[in-house]
Amino acid sequence: MKRALFLSLFVMVFQFSASGQEVIENIEFTHNDSPRSYTLYVPEAYNGTADWPLVINYHGFTGSAADQMALSQMNSVADIENFLVAYPQGLLVTNPFLGFDGPGWNADGALSDTDDVDFTAKLLDHIVSTYAVNLDQVYTTGWSMGAAMAFQAICGLPNQIASVAGISNQMTDVQINDCKPGRAVSALVMHGTDDPIVPIGGDGTIFSAVSATVSFWAETNNDCEEDPETTDLEDKVGDDGSTVEMTQYKGCTSGTEVLYYQINGGGHTWPGGGSTSGFFGEINQDISASTEIWNFFKRNPLSNVIK
Repeated sequence: MKRALFLSLFVMVFQFSASGQEVIENIEFTHNDSPRSYTLYVPEAYNGTADWPLVINYHGFTGSAADQMALSQMNSVADIENFLVAYPQGLLVTNPFLGFDGPGWNADGALSDTDDVDFTAKLLDHIVSTYAVNLDQVYTTGWSMGAAMAFQAICGLPNQIASVAGISNQMTDVQINDCKPGRAVSALVMHGTDDPIVPIGGDGTIFSAVSATVSFWAETNNDCEEDPETTDLEDKVGDDGSTVEMTQYKGCTSGTEVLYYQINGGGHTWPGGGSTSGFFGEINQDISASTEIWNFFKRNPLSNVIK
């Protein structure tokens, strides 16, 4: 029945690693008269006998599903922790901040005519119809414009997405004003102080400082306690040009959690992840963003807030 939601048959291409074990499945379908696709990573240990968590991981502007897989290196965490990872592919959008078009996400509803929230819902429907997914543990994350889309997805699908993590992009002012999930949401935000693409202080027009996004989740939406606890994480790699401060908000509604990782000296990058253009700045190696995100997600399933 769920497959009837789609207007065309799915095209599935299976790619195996050199060991012939884990599976990368590329799926194409038609959504609202447009061809859409996503890539699903299925670890070797998956056999369908148990419901597994699912992380939906969005790429950045001008990027691709394959780019996000390489950047985040989340597959290696999925292999250890036993969860599925979906990498959606965005369509052409206009980026008013950078001033040109490219593959991306209609995160705040103003960048194209594409309904990427509904696309996410249909993507989830298909994965659930094909794989054993734990519906209590479906999460969204992303990098750059993909982070904005991860936030948008949970704003639009609060009863399907458990919690969210965004790397190197705050919510736009429009998103903050429009997001009304109707429940407390566990959220993780990670941003570099030296990000040359999406400034931590905002652009003064489209998005405010990262602190506004953190405040939205911690104060407006979750009513956390006023005085968060900030910890300097261990500087494990002294020559990476950056350090990490983690701020944890406590006493939030329904036991939710809000974390903010400030990467001091960090650029427009995925900490512990793949390489980017040198122009994007330093890549912190003290933490693995993908590991931090997964540890956060598994502490914050949907059942924590929806009884």
